[in-house]
Amino acid sequence: MVEILLSTYNGERFIEEQIKSIMSQSYKDWHLTIRDDGSTDATVALLNKIASSYSDKISVIDDKNNLGCKKSFETLLTNADAEYYMFCDQDDVWLEDKIQHAVETLEKAVGKDSDIPCVVCSDLRLVDGDLNDLGITFWQATKTNVHILNTPEKLSVNNYVAGCTMLFNIAAKKVSTPFGIHCTMHDAWIALKALASSGRVVISPYADILYRQHGGNTVGATKVENRLHYWYRKAVSLKSVLKNNYSNYQQAHEILSISLPKFIYRRISYLIHR
Repeated sequence: MVEILLSTYNGERFIEEQIKSIMSQSYKDWHLTIRDDGSTDATVALLNKIASSYSDKISVIDDKNNLGCKKSFETLLTNADAEYYMFCDQDDVWLEDKIQHAVETLEKAVGKDSDIPCVVCSDLRLVDGDLNDLGITFWQATKTNVHILNTPEKLSVNNYVAGCTMLFNIAAKKVSTPFGIHCTMHDAWIALKALASSGRVVISPYADILYRQHGGNTVGATKVENRLHYWYRKAVSLKSVLKNNYSNYQQAHEILSISLPKFIYRRISYLIHR
């Protein structure tokens, strides 16, 4: 079974459409657990209304505590028990074969009963708030070369695994929970821990998710027009860039014991060769 983990926060605008897309999946062996992270709008009331009609498929947790995105997903994952796990954002739309494609990709990579930690991920189709196609994918917009980020040290400098595209097995859960003190985000931590634990990060060829760009995303896609534009944007936000890179280094050091000079070298090498 696939346990789908959804953390909500003031998501009343899009949440019903997202849940409908899950209900319409071609793969039927799933359960959806939703934890609300202290919403102040009508999200919880809407969730309870939907769940009351599908009590066998949907569970809602409303403990009224605001933990933030990372801790909310960690809480969901820690308390879940299933063969496979998926994270879900409140404002996207899943195409009908998303779960099916992800499960098939994982089982082809490591087998259904394997003890090998495995994470499946994919690119995302960028759409606007009304689901109009923007004609570009997430990896294209950010000029992310996923194929050269194929070792733990390389992945540590530039995580490309978006949580809302992930499916991972129980072996990956076991090696990645609880999250470490330097965990940057739930998706980056799990992917890196799995790969560093003799596991695999597998790229699905199917971009089965419509990823809304509406200005309210916790993490959105920032388009990189060209190298000059990229470096200009980095220069004007230097303080934030340095802070984010140091956070990524701390996470990498906790998992891989990588030195700061080696991390910097890997980061620069990736930016040059991507």
